[in-house]
Amino acid sequence: LISDILIFVLIVIIFRFTLIPFALRIFEKEKSKSTLFMGALIIVLLMSYLSELFGIGSLIGALIAGILVRQTLLSGEDRKPWRKNEISHSIHIISFGFLIPLFFVNVGLNTSFGTLSSNISLVIVLVLISIIGTLAGTVIGVLLSKGTLTEGLIVGWGVIPKGDTELVIATLALNNGLISVDIFTAIITVALASTFLAPIVFKILIKRHAKITRQ
Repeated sequence: LISDILIFVLIVIIFRFTLIPFALRIFEKEKSKSTLFMGALIIVLLMSYLSELFGIGSLIGALIAGILVRQTLLSGEDRKPWRKNEISHSIHIISFGFLIPLFFVNVGLNTSFGTLSSNISLVIVLVLISIIGTLAGTVIGVLLSKGTLTEGLIVGWGVIPKGDTELVIATLALNNGLISVDIFTAIITVALASTFLAPIVFKILIKRHAKITRQ
């Protein structure tokens, strides 16, 4: 496993300093948004395949590919803010306009809320662990930074609705037979519960903190 990781790291270095800059220069000459997007997509898919091949995981490969493309664009001679690059604009439109909604549709299709009655205790435990764990971490961090308990709670409730990564990991686990539909549904329910509950509590804490500050 260590040798596979070292080989993958070597491949990442080669991609970063040779292949990706060369490929992006060719794609940018076309002056076409579709060409730029296809170029970025090819790089991401290739990195995902290689990371899966070496046992690291396609999700990690896609993340690394995004980082490499970003760093390559920002280190070029004609570098400009990341969001002003045509390639980032194209990826953003396709991702949030098509791919991400399609992913959530797939998550919904794999969710079976009929199984919740037999897993309600698991859902409650997972919700409590998710909320208490996040709040404990943020409160400790804020207190160490000489903040107040209320500020720590505000930060904690602000970062609780972060279920996107959990959904991706849960979907990968379900597709690979690592978890059952019952467990998958429980995880989705936890993500939904925290996503809906957190903004409500967050707004209440913000209003109370604002009143205390004015006094």
